[in-house]
Amino acid sequence: MKKHLLFKSKFLMMIVIIICFNGVIYTDSLANQKLVEENVESVVQMTSRNIKTEIENGLSNQLTVAGSMANDTFLQSWLQGESEHLDDEEYLKQLYQYLNTYKNLYGYTTVFCVSEESGNYYYQKGYNKTMQKGNEHDIWYYNFLDMNQDYDIQVDTDEINGNIPTIFINYRTTDANGKVLGVVGVAVELTDVQVLINQYEINYDLSIYLINRGGAKNSFSQRTHHFIEAEDVDKILGMPQKEALSNSESGNLRWRTKDGMQTCTINTYASSLKWNIIIVKNVESLTKVFLNRLLQNIVAVIGILAACISITTFIFLQYHHQMVQLENVDDLTGLANRKLFEQLFEQIMKKKLKHPKAMFMLDVDDFKSYNDTKGHLYGNLVLAMVGKTIKQTIAPSDVAARWGGDEFIGIINGTADEAEVILKKVMEILIQADASVTLSVGIIELRNDESLHNCMNRVDQALYKVKENGKNGIIKL
Repeated sequence: MKKHLLFKSKFLMMIVIIICFNGVIYTDSLANQKLVEENVESVVQMTSRNIKTEIENGLSNQLTVAGSMANDTFLQSWLQGESEHLDDEEYLKQLYQYLNTYKNLYGYTTVFCVSEESGNYYYQKGYNKTMQKGNEHDIWYYNFLDMNQDYDIQVDTDEINGNIPTIFINYRTTDANGKVLGVVGVAVELTDVQVLINQYEINYDLSIYLINRGGAKNSFSQRTHHFIEAEDVDKILGMPQKEALSNSESGNLRWRTKDGMQTCTINTYASSLKWNIIIVKNVESLTKVFLNRLLQNIVAVIGILAACISITTFIFLQYHHQMVQLENVDDLTGLANRKLFEQLFEQIMKKKLKHPKAMFMLDVDDFKSYNDTKGHLYGNLVLAMVGKTIKQTIAPSDVAARWGGDEFIGIINGTADEAEVILKKVMEILIQADASVTLSVGIIELRNDESLHNCMNRVDQALYKVKENGKNGIIKL
């Protein structure tokens, strides 16, 4: 009963540990998930604000310069007099020098001016071409004028510089009556903005996309590594087009899952640029950190469980050993008790006897006199001495037990004659220790399929004959 109780206690302890572990993991998961979300949201919001500010600050300088040029009386006057001086190189040089001054002063890639009167496209080095409505590279100009806006920002290819993707600030210039005189503007390579974006992407492990909503339609597809069209956002980011064209300048933050990947996105509208800036943070790397942490926790708890199981197993084995000792070992002699001997006998007889085995039974001659004359304590010392001597003399594979009182029983691997030799040695050792201690011994050889009852009857007969013959001897049957 106690044995089963210990098993139940051990099992319950393991269940409690597992439940506690699951509770800790669950709580840790919730706390970590919340922490991850708060951290990611903070990063994308901060990045959105910073990059919007930096891009706006960078392009606001271009807007200011383009706007001042558009309102410059020199340029307005020059455009009004252009038609009368198309063949006047000195007159044209005034414009080239003007444009080149801005180019050198601010380091722009291109500074240009398009005349509405002549359709001529001028830039800092001179005349480039005459605009034509049928030319796909020129449609930006006509589309911009049709928009009836003061300015726009376009991403287009720069024909003057090898058609590299470029950000153009286009500004309308008019006379005092509002008549359009042309379009003036400045341009910087798109890589300048991309370098800024790339730096943010690297520093914060995220992706940044831009949608140019305000620019007039041109020949450029608007698709680069960072610039995408509104219709592409659903395919690329899993974001509906309507959401991608949000007008929120504070930013719309959303958690979304695409292709099994969880991301945090924020879509901010920069009204001065007419751009949507979309920041995407993939939490996979943070999830890996959490999973590694979870794995470490699991390994730690498994280690604790293993230690607990080892300790409880050790305690159980020790306890079980003590229980076995109490249940099956005679306290006084250290030999097996009657119960254990009966079990061992059954185990031996279940197997067919392939080799001779002898059973013996002995008792201490006149043992009652020891108790009567010298006391029970002395009698117990005699029994302990007899048990110890038997145990030390027989082989480890032999069996010896205290049957009850002063009677001992055992099974020796060998014939009755071999058993007699061993038991005579026991008697000799006892005589040497105390001349008054003698034994009467009966020996039989076991037979296959014989019950313990029959064996006991036979060996008891042999022991009885020793008693009839005056004790202190051995008889084999």
